[in-house]
Amino acid sequence: MTGGGWWSIGVGLTIFAWAFYCDVKLDTSGHLARWSVKRLRRLESGVSVLAFAVSLGALAGYAAAVTASGYLAHTAGNPLWALLIAYPAMLGYAPFVYITTPVPYGGYGWRWDLSRAGADLALQRRIAWSAGPPSLLGFCAIIATCAIVFLA
Repeated sequence: MTGGGWWSIGVGLTIFAWAFYCDVKLDTSGHLARWSVKRLRRLESGVSVLAFAVSLGALAGYAAAVTASGYLAHTAGNPLWALLIAYPAMLGYAPFVYITTPVPYGGYGWRWDLSRAGADLALQRRIAWSAGPPSLLGFCAIIATCAIVFLA
C-alpha cells in the first residue's frame, strides 16, 4: 500500500474514533434521540419524511463542505489543501453518521436511546429506518473523501 493509502486509513480511523468518543463520553446519541423525539413526537404522518430530511440535510451540508474543499485543493494545486475544510467537516458529521447509520452498534442500536427518550416502538422504527439510508451514504462519503484526498 502506498503512503497515501496509509494516511487515508489513519485519518478515517481517527474520524470514527472521534465519533465513538463523542457517543461514549458526550452522549451524542442520547442528545440526538431526545432532540428527535421532542420534535417528531408531535407529528403524526410526517415523522419518516422529517427524519429522512434531517439526515439528508446533514449529508447535503457535508457534501457542500467537501465540494468547497475540492475547489480549494484544485485552486491550490495540491489535494492535501482539501483537509483544511474537509477534516473539520468530517469531525462534525461523523458523530451523526456513527449514531444513525444502520449498523449493529450505530443506527439501529440508536433505537434504545430513542426508547429512553420516550419514543414508542413505532416512533423508534420510523425515525431510525428513515434517517438510516442517507447516513449510510454519508458513511461512504466520508470514506470516499479520505480516499480522494490522499490517493489523488
